[in-house]
Amino acid sequence: MIHVSPVTLKDMDERRTVKVSKYLSKHLRHQPERIGLTLDEGGWVEIDTLIAAAAAHGFRFTREEMDHVVAANDKKRFAVEGTRIRASQGHSIDVDLGLPRRRHRRTSTTAPSPAAWTRSAPRGCGP
Repeated sequence: MIHVSPVTLKDMDERRTVKVSKYLSKHLRHQPERIGLTLDEGGWVEIDTLIAAAAAHGFRFTREEMDHVVAANDKKRFAVEGTRIRASQGHSIDVDLGLPRRRHRRTSTTAPSPAAWTRSAPRGCGP
């Protein structure tokens, strides 16, 4: 068993911050089941459960490190509410973030008809 000493915020370097952030993103946005997590329908999980699951799978971090990652992230990728955490965006799994649905503009993705190609063919690209 590897002993990992707790990292204070002043000692937490940028590489460690990025490493913890990427780990959180992977398991809160894409693959929670990989470390045995079950997110609720809003994507939330208990922080203690997340930390324990990560440690059980060989990645240790402290609550202080997690709080630093959440606070330091300029894109606000994570949200903490009481004793729970979730990713705020970019999920590849189904979660309901409680955001209003965006309406997409309908655009045409069809190619020109053969008749249109025939009409433009004589002109070509020349002068």
